[in-house]
Amino acid sequence: MKVKEMNPITEPSASGSGKRIAGIELVKADGSKQTVRAKAVIDATQDADVAASAGVPFTWGREDIGDKQSQMAVTLVMKLSGVTPEVWQSFGKHKDTGMDAMSVWGFPEMKEYASTNKERVRMRGLNIGRQNDGTILINAMQIFGVDPLNPQSVQEGMEIGRKEAPHIVQYMKEHFSEFKDLELAGTAPELYVRESRHIQGEYRLTMADLLDNRDQWDAIAYGSYQVDIQSTNYQDPGAVMMHPKQYAVPFRSLVPKQVDALLVVGRAASFDTLPHGSARVIPLGMATAQAAGVAAQTAIENNISFRQLSQSADAVKTMQDKLRQQKVELSMQKFDPPAYTKHKAYPGLKAAVSMFATTGGYDNMQWKLDDKSNAQRFVNNMLAVRKAHPDAFKGEPSAALKGMTDPAKQPLTLEQAALTLGNAMGLKTPEEKTIRHLTERGWIRQETIKAIEQPAALTNGDAFMLIRDIVATFAGKTYE
Repeated sequence: MKVKEMNPITEPSASGSGKRIAGIELVKADGSKQTVRAKAVIDATQDADVAASAGVPFTWGREDIGDKQSQMAVTLVMKLSGVTPEVWQSFGKHKDTGMDAMSVWGFPEMKEYASTNKERVRMRGLNIGRQNDGTILINAMQIFGVDPLNPQSVQEGMEIGRKEAPHIVQYMKEHFSEFKDLELAGTAPELYVRESRHIQGEYRLTMADLLDNRDQWDAIAYGSYQVDIQSTNYQDPGAVMMHPKQYAVPFRSLVPKQVDALLVVGRAASFDTLPHGSARVIPLGMATAQAAGVAAQTAIENNISFRQLSQSADAVKTMQDKLRQQKVELSMQKFDPPAYTKHKAYPGLKAAVSMFATTGGYDNMQWKLDDKSNAQRFVNNMLAVRKAHPDAFKGEPSAALKGMTDPAKQPLTLEQAALTLGNAMGLKTPEEKTIRHLTERGWIRQETIKAIEQPAALTNGDAFMLIRDIVATFAGKTYE
C-alpha cells in the first residue's frame, strides 16, 4: 500500500494533562483515507515526523548549542563493482587505513578531491562496506545545504550527488591503484541524512553522560561509537569530540514530552546534538527500536502509560528482563575510568566539551588539559560559549585582543582571561573586567583561582575551569 500522508490522531490524555496519540490516519496514493487505531505508536521515521505532527517539542540541528541553522552533511552512498578478494585485501595495506572482514576505514587523502561543486559537495576519508556480490558501498560524499524535510531540497541533493559520483570514482581510479579496475555501479535510492529533529524527552542524553561512560537505571541499549560530528558546510572540517568506552541509553530518552502513548526511536530520540554524533548510528537505533517494542508490550500488559513505565523501577525491570530473554546484553563492561576523568579540571572539561568549545579526538587526548593555552584560543573558547548561551553572553570576547600582536603566541594570563570573560559578559568598565571583580561577585570560585599554579600562563584545564564557573554562575547552566 502506497501512502501519501501519515497524520497522527490525538485525543486528551487520561491523566488530564497533555494529550495522547490514539492512532494514525493514512492518506493513500489514490486520495482515500484509512484510520488505524492503536494502543501505542512507535515513531521510527528518522525525522520524528509523527511525533512532531502530534505536538512533541524538539530542537532542530545544532539549536541546543546555539546554531539552529546548521546540521550535519547528508551523504549519497556510492556502489562500486569488480571487487575481488585480492582488491579487498589491498585496501587494508593503504597508508593510515584499517579494515576488518566487512569494513574499511581510511584513505584520508580523499579529502584532497576537488569537487565540481565546491560549496555543495566534498569528500572525506572513505568508509567502505563490503557486500556479498563483489561490490562495495562507499559512505564518504558530503552534500551540504539539504533540508531533509523539503522534498525539493532532498531531490536537489540527490541530483548533486549523482552528478558528482562519476567524477569521484574517476579520481579514485586515477589516484589509488586499489581502485583502478573498479567501476561505479550506482548510487543509493535515497540520501543518508544524519541530523534533523531532536525530540525533547523525559531524559535528554548529554555529553556528560558520554564523558562519564555513564550507566542508567533504565538502560535499554548501550553505545560506544565515537562522537563523530560531520561537517555542516564546505569550510567546516568536522570534529571527533571523543570516543566513549560505553554509555547507556535510558528508556526515558524514547518517551517524548507532552504526548502519551508514543515512543520515538533512532537518531531523532531525545539526544543533545553532540552526543547524537555517537547515538545516531544505525546499530543503536535498531537496539532502541527493539526496546520500544518490548516497552509497548510491557505497558499494555500492565495497563500503564509509557510515561508511567518510565517512572516505575519495577516496570522498567520487567521490561529489561524481557529484553534479556531476547538475548539483549544490558550491562556495562568493566573498565578503569579514563585518565581525563581523574584530572582536577574534569568539571571544566565537561562544560567546555558540552558547548563545543573543545574536542578530544579519537584518542581522547586532544584536549591537552595540561598544555598552555593562549590569548587567541581562550577567545575562541568564549565564542563557542557565547553561541551556546547568547542571552547571557552578549559582549564581544575578541575585544580583549585589541592591540595585541600575534595573540595565538601570547600566553593566557589570569587577568587576560578575566578581560576576555568580562568582554563576553558585556561588562563596561575596566574595573569590572578583572579577576578580583569576578571573584568578588561570586562568578568565579575561589577554589578555581587557588588551583591555578601559574597565573601568568594558564593551561587549557585552567581555562576550562574558569569557563565552567562563569557559565554556572552567570548563565545559570551546569554540565554534570
